[in-house]
Amino acid sequence: MTRHLLAFAGLAASAAFFVSAAHAAPELPGFYWPGGARQDSTFNAPGTSINGMRIDAFGALIDKINSDLAEAEILAQAAIPKAQIDVAGGVAGLDGNGNVTANLLSVASTTQTVYTAPDGTLVTLPLSVLAGLSAMNFSPTVGAESVVMGGLPDAAGTVGHQALTLVGRPYSNYNAGCTLCVFSTADNIHEGGGMAGLSGMDPVGGAYSVSHGDMAAAGFYQYDEFSDARVLAQAASFTATTVTLATPMTIEQMAQLHPRMYIATNVVNTAVSATNVNGTPQENTYWGYIKSWTANTITVYGWGVPNAGSLADGDGQIPDISKLDTTKATYTVPMVFIGIPAKIWSKNTVVHMDGNKIYGANATARANSYVREEEDFLAQNFTKPNSFTYQGPTVSYNCSNCDANAASPDSYGYLINGGGLPRAYVAQVRPHALEYAGFSTYIPGTGAPETKGTNHIMYDFASIVDTNNTLHFGAQSYKNSDTSNSYTNWEVRLGLNVDGTRTQDTLSGGTQFAQLAFNYNGAPGNLCILMGGTTPGLCQNGDGSLEAHTAMTFDSDLVANGRLNASLLTTGGANVDSTTGAATGNGTAYLWNKITPGQGDTEIVNINPSVVGGYSFYDTVSGNVPAASDLLFSVSKQKGFDATGNIRSDLNVYTGAGHGFDIVPADTSKPNIELTNSDGQTAIMTNYQGGALLQKLGDVSSDATRPLAAIKAGTYAVSTRMWCANCLNAGQAAGSGTGRWIFLDSAKTWRSDDGVVAAD
Repeated sequence: MTRHLLAFAGLAASAAFFVSAAHAAPELPGFYWPGGARQDSTFNAPGTSINGMRIDAFGALIDKINSDLAEAEILAQAAIPKAQIDVAGGVAGLDGNGNVTANLLSVASTTQTVYTAPDGTLVTLPLSVLAGLSAMNFSPTVGAESVVMGGLPDAAGTVGHQALTLVGRPYSNYNAGCTLCVFSTADNIHEGGGMAGLSGMDPVGGAYSVSHGDMAAAGFYQYDEFSDARVLAQAASFTATTVTLATPMTIEQMAQLHPRMYIATNVVNTAVSATNVNGTPQENTYWGYIKSWTANTITVYGWGVPNAGSLADGDGQIPDISKLDTTKATYTVPMVFIGIPAKIWSKNTVVHMDGNKIYGANATARANSYVREEEDFLAQNFTKPNSFTYQGPTVSYNCSNCDANAASPDSYGYLINGGGLPRAYVAQVRPHALEYAGFSTYIPGTGAPETKGTNHIMYDFASIVDTNNTLHFGAQSYKNSDTSNSYTNWEVRLGLNVDGTRTQDTLSGGTQFAQLAFNYNGAPGNLCILMGGTTPGLCQNGDGSLEAHTAMTFDSDLVANGRLNASLLTTGGANVDSTTGAATGNGTAYLWNKITPGQGDTEIVNINPSVVGGYSFYDTVSGNVPAASDLLFSVSKQKGFDATGNIRSDLNVYTGAGHGFDIVPADTSKPNIELTNSDGQTAIMTNYQGGALLQKLGDVSSDATRPLAAIKAGTYAVSTRMWCANCLNAGQAAGSGTGRWIFLDSAKTWRSDDGVVAAD
């Protein structure tokens, strides 16, 4: 329309020329026919032509011009002069496609879309608001500095939605290196906070800039900072809803303020702790939201303490300027910090899924699956190992000039607060890859060793001690066979290694200590303790039996409710070498059929370090001290009836019928003694050089004090031999006998060995 209006203005000027100056200079100004192209007019003499039109037709042309003149003049009055297009104070021009050709500067701008219904009804929906103050008219939750795209309702409540498609092609460093660059900063675009940290070197630095940058680009770059307050001012006094400043704000400062902006103070509420349960400083100072302001006074809706709950949620609280913060800020006067947050999120995603909208008779939605974020990395045509690098989400935490424990105990790099979540973390990688690799915790995939004697780490935990040694504790699957036809060709070992090296999924080197080996050496169901990772000690077999492959020491009682079967059992420090048979140590060894193979003997060996000992048997009543018990029987070269040691018994010795004791000297020319029991009564036979010297049937008294009269008064069997305490020896007078051995002959007469009748 504008172009046509200007054309008609030119036409009017041309028409005026023809009417009022028919005989003026022959050159005519250019003009536009309505809706037509520019015409260049030249005056020619009568009888000639104008642009191919004969003179006799010129009158008709003048008539046509005059007939349109009234309408053209009206349109010309509505036309915009060229001098007012695309200039200050003028209007924005349009190009041939109807696009505005000048910059647009507006305090508020709202874009709209119009929907035309089949019946011709028009519905106008707002799409975006390009100035926050205008957007706040739609929603008080929108910031005064916000640009709103979509979500704006019309008067009927219908919402106009809008999406953003951003196609970029980063080509250099800084902000030219990101398709979308987002900055939360107090800096402007010329300062560090407004510059993307992508290969952040000045390009004109030449080789140095190239060598110290990584020539990177990013589809999305984000920078967040804990920026300074927009206005930092000293407070003079507080009321329940205001703060009066000690110095008025400047216009530049007030220009940065907006309604509902955060305002913090350094005045504390003493009912709230300055630190949390971990000892980390927390907010216990008064905060508010700005309602309005003047240069001297800022009005808020009320004062409270962030996250204090019922400790500080009452109306009418007045900050007491005598109670100032000393935990964070150390100002000695009350201050206000305007436009700063108490906590910063770089990203805070909230997802709402309502089952009532998906299921039931009144369902309004269908989606019942949610994926927070998906990245599909599609690589192809890399035919050589180590051809590229892929790294997923990376957290780079660094604290410069900080105490080693500057971060509070509740700090973390990744948190899953799952509740009923079935799985918090899922890693699906190839068998020999690492599902998790930390300085301590190390968890590879599902692989297994393929060569005999090698291992695959199932998990490993490491601890570096003060001596700079690394203790590894974990489990490995271990290949115990050259074949791979059964699961028994692998075993699982759990134990300690010191200073080993983890290479991908293998643990090698270091010093191997005790390990628990499951299915050791291909035996299914067994469990062995390996010394040094190689030598089995104690094993429990799959059938429940135990095997001890090394010596065992018990510091407490060994109780066996069943059979205790051992080819060699020792007590004390005794030992019998299984190869040489040599006895060592000091104690007792219990063997069977070892010393005299083939005899079927139980062999009890008393092993002494240097002297020859023997065996002693005692009987002790429970509760008594064994050392004070009665000796039952002793076989020893160290004690006995005399200094040389013999067999000693403090009990009667009984044998069954037809059995007895034979005492045979090594020198067969010496007398031997045979004690037998042939008829159930005690029989003693002394064989002196083959001749029977005495045989006694019945009881034999061992009373050495019995006199001859008492002996004669008793009843004894023939051949009884006993001691007569007062019998006379040769040369002794009656009544002065000193005793001798006597026996009862077949005539029942007591005689001495020389045949003399016993006398006293």
